[in-house]
Amino acid sequence: MGMLGGLMMDMLNEETERRMTAPQPVIMRRGFGPAGPMDIEMLAAQLFAAGGGMAQPQGVSEQALNQLPTHVYKTPDSRNSNMSTEHTTCSICLSAFEDGDNVRTLPCLHRFHVQCVDRWFERSNACPICKHTIH
Repeated sequence: MGMLGGLMMDMLNEETERRMTAPQPVIMRRGFGPAGPMDIEMLAAQLFAAGGGMAQPQGVSEQALNQLPTHVYKTPDSRNSNMSTEHTTCSICLSAFEDGDNVRTLPCLHRFHVQCVDRWFERSNACPICKHTIH
């Protein structure tokens, strides 16, 4: 082995030794001493099963959803309208409303296609734009 190869081996051995002698973090369990790898795996599995340890948002009930008004969209007369695109576009699917589309208006006055916002409300209870809570 040449001089360069020997130098590389020495550096590799030094790095290996440094890693093996470096202090390792200790995870403590309340009242039980250091946690072992199996304890950490069990904790990770429990957190994963519980949705990552985070509370899962609940959707809107069907009763509350049915109380939100819907209407059939009709394109406003361009001569008399100063509506923003917020009122003429569904912010969920990003498509412009077309004549005949079923549109749901939320209490915060944001509008969406019924099928888009109803699907959104299966998992969330807040407006996709302003986060106003729907009860």
